[in-house]
Order: sequence, then structure tokens, then C-alpha cells
Amino acid sequence: MIGALSCSVGYRFGPHLAEAVPLLISYCTSASENDEELRACSLQALESIMLRCPRDISPYYEGILNLALEYVSYDPNITDSMKEDAHGEVQDEEDDDESASEYKDDKNASWKVRQASAKCLSAIIVSCPQMLFKMYQEACTKLINRFREREENVKMDIFNTFIELLRQTGNVTKGQGDIDESSPRWLLKQEVPKVVKSIDSQLYERSIKTKVGAFSVLKELVVLLPDCLADHLGSLVPLIEMYLNDKSYTSSLKIEALAFTRILMAPHSPSVFHPYIQILCDAIVSAIGDIYYKVTADALRACGELVRVLRPNFEARSINCRPYISPIYEAIWARLANQDQV
Repeated sequence: MIGALSCSVGYRFGPHLAEAVPLLISYCTSASENDEELRACSLQALESIMLRCPRDISPYYEGILNLALEYVSYDPNITDSMKEDAHGEVQDEEDDDESASEYKDDKNASWKVRQASAKCLSAIIVSCPQMLFKMYQEACTKLINRFREREENVKMDIFNTFIELLRQTGNVTKGQGDIDESSPRWLLKQEVPKVVKSIDSQLYERSIKTKVGAFSVLKELVVLLPDCLADHLGSLVPLIEMYLNDKSYTSSLKIEALAFTRILMAPHSPSVFHPYIQILCDAIVSAIGDIYYKVTADALRACGELVRVLRPNFEARSINCRPYISPIYEAIWARLANQDQV
């Protein structure tokens, strides 16, 4: 009811926050294990209030942040051997494989609490940019570790919350020069290895939706930190090759893989791709010949960046590009000669 009221009256609900917010927080903390619906609804109401009354709710941001961080990994049915520490790190190393998870009862609504908590964190990021540094200190690692969330819909909200964190970081640090330890961008750069490791495991999941979401995170990361993945190509390029060459994968996944490949090649130094040039060339050329025109279109865009990697300029030649010219030319000419594309 409180959330619905805040949606209806917007900022005019601000004068009543002193009564409403502590009440909602107490509902979350005092509810029993069987009251997941109450916890979820309370967190949803807090999310609504933060988005509509950002100035009036500022005194409560820290308390709401702590609450959301506590419940973003909330699962009363998880076994004791799989508890997380204060930073969200999984204590049982074997738990990285979700198939090893042991739950007392899958018929619970705790996922609603975790989903509401993720959206609550997203609302804090959007409505309170001044807390961005604190978000990196307290929430960033927690979100990265929650990429392993077992409920797919909740996992998508975790991905979206992390993407919102990246976008807000870009907004806040836009135009800044060299970054130092006081910059959110610097803090994010320290987390890149963790992000890649966690996303890498998600790209091996069966779900296409999870893979697409993982690529979305990586694309936003490269946009914000253009050269951040140079040291991680060894784990990412084989995945790109697998998705583009395996005919069993859907067109939507191939499109995401190609879009990421193009975005990945654009800001990085061409030399970092030279050890993988044969793999990338074969995969992109194969995608150019795909029967679905959207895959072909993204493959041609990626091929444009591939040509720049092969020959960054006309004066210097860092690798012999002759073996790759003919396959690229033939693939592009075949599409031009296709009457359906005219």
C-alpha cells in the first residue's frame, strides 16, 4: 500500500518518510522466514520511494543500502556449508558449480526478496550518485559474486543492477582526466579480474538468456574502461569462437557475441589481438555467411574492426595480413553478389 501510494503521489510523499521508511525497514528485519512476501513488498516500496523522493529519503540511504546488501543473497533454505561471508564470498569453494548446490526446499519465495533487493540497490545507484564511492566499497564485490544466482530472473536483475552501476560511474566521472584512488572508475578497474572470472563462468551456462545478459555486462564494462580486457582475451576469444562456429547456438546469441567482439576490438590496441587473429578471422568470416541477415549485418560491422586490427595504418605492418585478405574479400563479395541483399 505504501509503495502504491508513493507511485501515485510521487515527490509529495516526501514529508511522510519519517513514519514510512522505519516501518518498512522494521517489516524486513522482523519478519519470519515464512514472510518472504512481506519482505519483498517492503523492499519494493523502498525502491519506489527512493526513485520518487530522492532528496527527502537521503537520510535513510545508508540504512536501506545495508538492508538491500543483506537480503540480496537471502535464502533461508541454503545449507550451512554454502553460507557467504560478509563480503559475499562463497566459503565453500566447490559451490562455484551450481549443480553442487544443496537446498532444503526449492518451494519458497526467497527469490522474490533477492530480486527486490537487487532492484532496491539499483534505485540507490540511480537516485543517489553521491553514494557511488560507497557502493564500490560495499556493494560492488557483493553484486559480482551474486552473478552466480540460481534463479534466472533474479540473475538478470543482478546483471542490470551492475550495468546501472557502470553507467552511473560513466555519468559521474565523465570528462575526468587521470583516475586515482578517489575515483569510482579506479575502484572499478580493481574489480575487473573478478568481473571477468565471474562472467566467464556464466558464459558457460546452458541458458541463452544468461549468456546474453553476461555479454551485456561485458559490453558496458568495455565502454566505460576501454582497455580493461586486454589481459583477459585468452578466456574470452575461445568463447566467441565457440558461439559463432557452433550452429546449435541461436541467432540472438551470435548477434550478442558479434556486437561484443566489435566493441571489444574498437578501443584496444590492435597488437593485443594478433595472437588470436586467425581464430577471430575464421569466426567472423563464418558469421558473414550466416543465413540470418541480422547476424550477417553484425558480422560485417565486426569485420570492419577486424580490418583495422590487421592494418591499423598504411605505414607500419606489425603482422602479415595477406593470409586473411582473401577469405574476408570472398565472404563480403558473396554477400554483395547475393540478390536478396540488393
